[in-house]
Amino acid sequence: TGERVDVIFNSLGVINRLNSFQLIEQSINFICNRTRDKLKTMDSLEDREELLFKLISFFNEKQSKRMHKMYKELPKDEKELFFTSIYENGIYINIPPMWEDEPIFDRLSKIYDEFDWIKPYDVYVNKFNRRIKIMKPLIVEGNPAVCFITVFNKLFFQIVRMISAE
Repeated sequence: TGERVDVIFNSLGVINRLNSFQLIEQSINFICNRTRDKLKTMDSLEDREELLFKLISFFNEKQSKRMHKMYKELPKDEKELFFTSIYENGIYINIPPMWEDEPIFDRLSKIYDEFDWIKPYDVYVNKFNRRIKIMKPLIVEGNPAVCFITVFNKLFFQIVRMISAE
């Protein structure tokens, strides 16, 4: 996308720390940013509505139902404003503590399986007066001021899931 990357966040640096939810936050932000990009390309309000509330329901069914009910009551021009707000400010996901009836890793895996267009970005570095592609797929998340990057590797989440199941 041509955005300058200010910080590279290495997911392996979080493994021995107490708060591994940083990786989950990165993945959620990445999913929401890619969904926002997808919403911008969709023509009909109905298609945007279906995608948005389907995505939110993966994270928080109550939030999705509450927002969808509110959205349906809006007139058409305010529905357009609703999506304009999402384009400008992003998609907010409320994840209450102790909310899971299913592990977050499984939910994320389902999202990546369901929405096959959510793919990592290609990232390049300028070195030796050339533009060189970084070999590993990266997830870019953040605001225009600072972009955080983390390597998203499904194998990592599968290993964590296997360890947590033991």
